[in-house]
Amino acid sequence: MPVEKAPMEAPDLEIVGDKVTIHPSGYTGGPQDGPITERNLVSHMARFRENPFDFLREVSLYVSGTGWRAYNDVIGQPIFYPGFSERIKSSILASPILQAKVKELAEMRLAVEEKEGLLQIGEGPVSKKKKQRRAEIESHLKEVVDTMMDNMICKMESKTFIRGAYYLCTQLLTRAYHQGIHVSSEEVLRLRSVAQEAAKKKQSIVFLPCHKSHVDYVSLQLICYRLGIGLPIVVAGDNLNIPLLGPFLQHAGAMWIRRSFGNDPLYHTVVQAYIDTLLQKGFNFECFIEGGRSRTGKLLSPKFGILSFIVDSLLSGRVEDTIICPVSTQYDKVIETESYISELLGQPKRKENLADLISSSSVLSLKLGRVDVRFHEPWSLREFITQQLTRLPNQIDAKAGVKLSYTERGRLLRTLGYRVLSDINNVSVMMPTALVGTVLLTLRGRGVGKRELVRRVEWLCERVRAKGGRVAHFYRSPTEVVVDRALEVLGPKLVGEVTGLVEPTYYAIDRFQLSFYRNMTIHLFITEALVSAAMYTRVKQGGGPAYQRISFEDLLRQVSFLSQLFRGEFIFPPEGLTTNLEKTLRGLEKDEVITVSRDSSGKPLFVELSDAERQSGRENYDFYCFLVWPFIEAAWLGAVSLMGLTPPLDGPKDVWIDQKKAQDSAQILGKTLYHQGDLSYFEAVNKETLKNSYQRFAEEGIIIVAKSKESRTGPTIKLAPEWTPERDPATGKLLPRGRLWDFTELIAQSRREGKNRRDGATVSSRVLTMTDTVGRKLFESAASPDPTNNPVYNASTPEGGDPTKVDVNAQYVGLEYHYVYIMTCSFIVWLILPGIGLLYSGLARRKSALALLFQSWMILAVTTFQWMFWGYSLAYSRDGGPFIGTLKNFGMMDVLVAPSPGSAVLPEIVFCLYQLLFCACTKVMIVVGGAFERGNIVPLLIFSFFWATIVYCPVARWTWSSHGWLYNLPALDFAGGGPVHIASGWAALAYAMVLGKRKDHGMVSLRKPHNTTLVFIGTVLICFGWLGFNGGSTLNASVRSMVVIFNTNTAASTGILGWAMVDYIRHKRKFSVVGACEGAIAGLVGITPAAGYVSVWLAACIGFITSIVCSLLQNVNDWLNIDEGMDVFKLHGVGGIVGAFLTGLFATEKISSLDGFTFSSGAIDGNGIQVGYQLAEICAISGYSFVVSCILLYILKFIPGMNLRVDEESEIMGLDQAQLFDEQIGDWSLVDNSITVTTPTLIGVSKQSSVSKDETRAGKAIM
Repeated sequence: MPVEKAPMEAPDLEIVGDKVTIHPSGYTGGPQDGPITERNLVSHMARFRENPFDFLREVSLYVSGTGWRAYNDVIGQPIFYPGFSERIKSSILASPILQAKVKELAEMRLAVEEKEGLLQIGEGPVSKKKKQRRAEIESHLKEVVDTMMDNMICKMESKTFIRGAYYLCTQLLTRAYHQGIHVSSEEVLRLRSVAQEAAKKKQSIVFLPCHKSHVDYVSLQLICYRLGIGLPIVVAGDNLNIPLLGPFLQHAGAMWIRRSFGNDPLYHTVVQAYIDTLLQKGFNFECFIEGGRSRTGKLLSPKFGILSFIVDSLLSGRVEDTIICPVSTQYDKVIETESYISELLGQPKRKENLADLISSSSVLSLKLGRVDVRFHEPWSLREFITQQLTRLPNQIDAKAGVKLSYTERGRLLRTLGYRVLSDINNVSVMMPTALVGTVLLTLRGRGVGKRELVRRVEWLCERVRAKGGRVAHFYRSPTEVVVDRALEVLGPKLVGEVTGLVEPTYYAIDRFQLSFYRNMTIHLFITEALVSAAMYTRVKQGGGPAYQRISFEDLLRQVSFLSQLFRGEFIFPPEGLTTNLEKTLRGLEKDEVITVSRDSSGKPLFVELSDAERQSGRENYDFYCFLVWPFIEAAWLGAVSLMGLTPPLDGPKDVWIDQKKAQDSAQILGKTLYHQGDLSYFEAVNKETLKNSYQRFAEEGIIIVAKSKESRTGPTIKLAPEWTPERDPATGKLLPRGRLWDFTELIAQSRREGKNRRDGATVSSRVLTMTDTVGRKLFESAASPDPTNNPVYNASTPEGGDPTKVDVNAQYVGLEYHYVYIMTCSFIVWLILPGIGLLYSGLARRKSALALLFQSWMILAVTTFQWMFWGYSLAYSRDGGPFIGTLKNFGMMDVLVAPSPGSAVLPEIVFCLYQLLFCACTKVMIVVGGAFERGNIVPLLIFSFFWATIVYCPVARWTWSSHGWLYNLPALDFAGGGPVHIASGWAALAYAMVLGKRKDHGMVSLRKPHNTTLVFIGTVLICFGWLGFNGGSTLNASVRSMVVIFNTNTAASTGILGWAMVDYIRHKRKFSVVGACEGAIAGLVGITPAAGYVSVWLAACIGFITSIVCSLLQNVNDWLNIDEGMDVFKLHGVGGIVGAFLTGLFATEKISSLDGFTFSSGAIDGNGIQVGYQLAEICAISGYSFVVSCILLYILKFIPGMNLRVDEESEIMGLDQAQLFDEQIGDWSLVDNSITVTTPTLIGVSKQSSVSKDETRAGKAIM
């Protein structure tokens, strides 16, 4: 077959670290005459182990900025200097559109406040008050803008940093891609020339690369740096803004934007103002035309988010012009392909996190080949827009500040997007791995011999060139060497080799992953592939040539159908269907693949395979079919899965199915059909392809899609009535007829037929039955109680209904297990209260042990009264603000069986009880810690009442109420790290400071527990109660609750290990029971805010770290010069802070989403800003609790008769004797109004002495 010679092209440049090498362009299949010259423009990058002296010399060159490394003579606007970020921020703030938006939003807020009566005008001129309020709102909005900009804008501040960043990234990249980065010298010279011209005009170059890997933007930045072009500012999703990596990228040129702007007009305007500023000042810019990374290897449909901002900048006249530069980046092997395949097979996408980044670093030791970056000829966006606008009927002037209609603007963006994609395809280079992968997946046999593989690769190279494509050179090595290197890069996990045969034979092992590389070539042959698939409707019928020919009209009809079906999958030439078809037929006829019969006028009549193609075993024809058959299979699978959306006869007809569940079910159906032989290609279960099929079905009106306003709620679908198949009235089975059936059959006509599947009917009865089974499960799932369809609070019946008139329990039918579980947890939490009393009474001296037990009991009683009186209302009333609630539920008014404000599956009375016990536990810890052995009981109870009112209730509202400011920040606090532990710790510290030290502070006996057994029993009760404390904080009975309980036990256990380890060292190889108890409590405190957000191993880390930190603060009371003997501040205050901070680091969405509706994450999941939110919670609660507690205590202290502290005589005597009537029979023997005191002698024999009770009260107390 004749092959056109490819024209000679300019040489390529290979960049490997400091090494830039010139290579001939293009690919040749055999040896060349004459040597290939290479020239090193700079010295090679040294490795420390190979040549330490050269390595150190090169490092010094980067540090000092020698030569090109200095990055001083940059083509473009000045970047990387101190004050760059502030200059950009000032320009953004001065943007007229941003200032106008701030004023607009302030006016809107002012109008709302005035309408709702929230604008407190008071006395004085109304206009003046409104003006003041408007200024306050604008000031607040500007603070919000400032925060948005800090998180968004890039911070190109230091050339020293960028030199180091370049060196580090080059080292890492060239270790993975050992053959470096290749560019075309001609394209680079052209790009430099365009950049110089743009710099003179102060215009930006907008680089629009395709996106297959995170390496894309790294490689482009390295090229620009090495060639002296101004680094582009790269648009990046904030999912990559993770600790360490996020700041690094931001200082290297990344600008962070949210993945979704939601309904936030201010954020939208800030982004527009930022992009305006960059384009006005001529800074280079980079964003990915496809939006996210392509997980299939081929280009995705264009995304118009950032592109629309750029176009709006020009249409509005705010920017004169900008230069568009499409960029193609191709790889021998993409680092992320394994994770892509997992996602495409149905596993959820993991958020980017530092752990994954570290684990991915193992690829740095691999040899993944090379990266090829190609630049299309840049072009003016203004000229493009002008050209498009002149095609509109009204001939709009592009320079006059254009306002287009929604339709016109959408058409302009689509044309621009597909123009860029077409340009990327035109300059893309076919890598050797793509060639080998394509050949392996387009063969009929099980495997292919080495000689045949080389021959097919050579043939494919010729076809690529004939289609105007490019093939990457390999230093003009023989094709066999190129194939060997490609096989080496692909590795034995993708391509298997059978030895011991006549010749080595290769076969595809992981066809799914190889399809990624095959899809890199498919855009060149898509029209040939569709024509071949359309012809297959006749070819597969067999028989002689006359039976296999297809009329041109039938061919056109099937090609039209397939091209419409795959409109969202592939990028077609813009000439139109008929022109493209005729051009394709001429090309295939020229290549002797087909024969076209024409009439006298040259009009095609029939199309059939040529004799030459039949004699070759349909080798070339099959190649084209194999390219597109997996996509046809996927479309067929999607259509078949729609048959399962037919409502059952015995169920409701108007049922909406969750779209994601429908697509997941389609994947399961596809896997089943593949393994049973009804599906030929496992690639057909590709999630992205199925998703695209469903989108096309929606565009065709086959399914109706309903989208929720809530971003967390996915779209739902149902079949359009006219497309709904029929069921047999007698059996309820799906019938193979109707509009959807005909549509499925039309797709099936082009499906591959083989020995595993050759049915008379395309969709057998067995497949339809299986599809119906899958569909029925979807309908059952939709009909079952939905956790999002919980009981709804009705303000007209705030109690939840009148039980004398309606069955108030009916609203919880099917949900009873939730409140039964929470009530069980409440009973378990209740045990914490006596547990604390026993623990602290065991730690104290016996003369005050009974008093501590009594205090814990009394505080429960006082807390219950306070909570019923107004505490619950102040914390959880449905109205009120972000800081405190109202008295709407004063005296438990309307608190009965209505769905609670914390969880709709719990009656409010259950929720109220559960939260009451949290408040009680908090106050017990405060009063016994800060006031023990010297605090007067009556003032202590008064303090606990008012402290709960003005400290605990507000903090609980901040943290857990849906109105709370910390809740909406959001700070993550699962079960009370802030309201319970941090608040109680700082309040106990305040109590101890105000009371002062005990009189006998400093005695050794003061620090020894009088009864270790009580300490142990109390700790056991606390640990058991904590399982309910944390386990019930999900406020539902879900899998997440079970994980929480496991995490709680885990953290307590590792807390014990951590503290015991420190004690073993501190006490010279001896353990401590009390220390182990403290370790358990420290671990429990640390896990409290994190229990519902972290995995079990991270829970273990939190418990261990918290325990170690708290144990190392053994002498914190001495450092602070206070007497807080129960260590409430150390264990709960400090432990709560550690736990809250670690929650921000370790929270993972994978755990939080186990309940089905909570999606929270921390730094390890890519949400680095969460650490800042946690610090805000820590500072706010610590400061508020300490200051307000001090104020409250000083007020009580100076009220006449309100003695916070007992007198000296009572303190020495002990609170048991001074304030309680009861006596500890186990420690005191009553004999004739005297007390028999038993003390040990030196030899262990006890001796007795009797003292009168009066004498004892006078000061001769024991311990």
